[in-house]
Parts: sequence; structure tokens; C-alpha cells
Amino acid sequence: MAERDAYRGWTALVTGGAGGLGRAIAARMIERGMRCLLVDIDEQRLNQAARDLGAGALTYLADLTDAAAMARLVAHVRDEIGRLDVLVNNAGILSNTPFEIRPMASIEQEIRLNMLVPMALTQALLPTLQKAPDGRVISIVSLGGLFPMPETSVYSASKCGLRGAMLCLGL
Repeated sequence: MAERDAYRGWTALVTGGAGGLGRAIAARMIERGMRCLLVDIDEQRLNQAARDLGAGALTYLADLTDAAAMARLVAHVRDEIGRLDVLVNNAGILSNTPFEIRPMASIEQEIRLNMLVPMALTQALLPTLQKAPDGRVISIVSLGGLFPMPETSVYSASKCGLRGAMLCLGL
């Protein structure tokens, strides 16, 4: 079977789909025959990504740190898309503000988006993924999830936590 058709009929959801890494991941999936639902908070970049990626790219505008917005996304996937084979937890933020002067609200927002949102979205979409013949969850944890990096304590902690949670889920 040609690589172009290897995953024909599959559907993937890519959070942070309008950004550089999300768009690149979606492009490869579309090249392999998948349709990709790009989810992002930036409407302008989301629309541009869809234009650049072509017919295989679907879009959904959402702030995933908002529980109601996430619930609407999950309902959209279940009721409108109808199938999900791959979830790519890619959305994330990084602040280089020194820990000792960083506001707690900023720390909580980074942990929410980088760790709690992927866990919540995975949990919410698991029933749909389990209906797929070979459902998969891919979570981007970066080197920050493996090794401590200077001045990124919150980012590293959130990515390390996500990595641990996903490894346990895989077991």
C-alpha cells in the first residue's frame, strides 16, 4: 500500500494545530491520507493553516483551557466528525520569566495548558478513540519533559507530569 493511502479514512485531532509544530504534524498526516482537525485559539493562523494544508484540514477554534469550550469540542468530534483515530496533544506555552518573580496565575495557566488540558482531552476523547481499530494518543512533551532546563521550571514540570501520566496510561 502506498504511503499516501496508508491511513486513508483515519481522522486525527491536533491541538495547537495552527502553530509551526502542529501544522507540520498535520501536514505529514494529511500526506499519508488522514483528515486532520486542527484545533487552535488563534483564528487567523488557524484559517491560514487550513488554506495552506488543503482539503484534508478541518478547523475548530477553541480555548482548551475553558472547560465548556473543551466539552463543545468533544461533542463536535463525537457528533459531527464521528471518528477519531489519533489525538495529538501539541498545544502548549512556555514562559522564560524567572520563577521567583512570576505571578502564580501565570504558573497555573502554563500547567493547565501543558499538562491538565491534554489529560482532560485524552480522558474525554478516550471512548471515541477506543472505537477506532488502532486509536492512538501522541503527546508532545519536548526535552523539557525529560531533562530540566534553566529558567523553565514550570514548563519542565508540566511536561514531565504529562509524560508520566501518558506513560502510565499506555500501560
